[in-house]
Amino acid sequence: MINWEKYREMFPVVTQQTYFMTAGGGALSKQALNAVTERYQSLALNGGRIFGDNIQLMETCREKLLN
Repeated sequence: MINWEKYREMFPVVTQQTYFMTAGGGALSKQALNAVTERYQSLALNGGRIFGDNIQLMETCREKLLN
């Protein structure tokens, strides 16, 4: 049986409202927010030096999606 409460906890916006804005962008999970925040902090501290890391991260994501 699916534990819907577990998934609701991952997406803070659905604890307060029913979320229908999916055409422009879905609800942001805590995990995605943390990842984006970390990347922006790294960019703020390191500037363009992290560009190579971004390419590697993108390739890692592609591999995961393909397999």
